[in-house]
Order: sequence, then structure tokens, then C-alpha cells
Amino acid sequence: MNAVEYSLLHGLAVAGTGAPAVVSAGETLTYGALTARVGRFTAALRAAGLGPRDRVVMQMLDTPDLVALHLAVLAAGGVSVPISTRASADELERTLAIIEPAIMVVDGEFAEVAAGSIGAATPRTNLMLRERELLPGRHGRRSRSRPIRESRVIPHFG
Repeated sequence: MNAVEYSLLHGLAVAGTGAPAVVSAGETLTYGALTARVGRFTAALRAAGLGPRDRVVMQMLDTPDLVALHLAVLAAGGVSVPISTRASADELERTLAIIEPAIMVVDGEFAEVAAGSIGAATPRTNLMLRERELLPGRHGRRSRSRPIRESRVIPHFG
């Protein structure tokens, strides 16, 4: 059992599946929903070829999905690398060349710049669109997760 599994299972055991785990202005994830989302994201990352110690770059808005993806990368044995959504194409290209990620997950609005930067810096990086590859059934629609100004993870460790 890794730290992510322990944390989620402990939160489920102590607080219950209906207790809030991640609270934001636009969405609240309960421990049950967070655990399910982390499981889906982990499976999608592994299916995309994520291996132990592989790096996953995340260029996403601050949403509960960012928290879930970070936990999923760790659960899959990878290393999560959040990248600023304000990075220019040149900055992104230089950063990707240094990091050499196996996978880059982006929100749709960053896909075009990310694809160009990956092509120039790390052509073997697998680009995943959060809305399409990680959120099945929501393709073509905007995710329920919204950018937020404030969010928090509520620990239930006692």
C-alpha cells in the first residue's frame, strides 16, 4: 500500500465516503468521489504508458481534478510536475526539454501550445487532454470542475 492509498483509505475509514475531501468554490469532492476519480485517473495514466518514476507534467487550471491527478500520478508510481498555466511557448519548450516527461496532461485551452512545445522539445511525450482522456463521458462538454481561487484539502487524520 502506498501513501496515496493509505491516505484515501484512512480518510474513508475515519470520515466516511460522504465526507468532504476537497472543497472549492465550484465543486466539492467527497472522499468516495475523490477515491473513484483517483482510480480512474490512475488507470488512464497506466493505459497511456506511465511507468515507475516517469514524470507527468500537469498544465491545468486550479480545480479538484488537479488534486486528483496529482494523487493518481503518485499512486501509479510517477512523479507529478505542475507547470504554470502562464508559461509562454518558449518557457514551456525549455522546461519540457529539461523534464523529459512521459506524459503531459493539459486542459483544452493549453493543448495547442503544449502540442507545439512537445513536438519541438520532447517528441516522445504522450499529450493527454484532461477533458477527453481523463473524464470519459464528458467529452465535448466542459468539465464540472471549474477554476477556483481558493480550495483546500481537508485532512481527517486523527
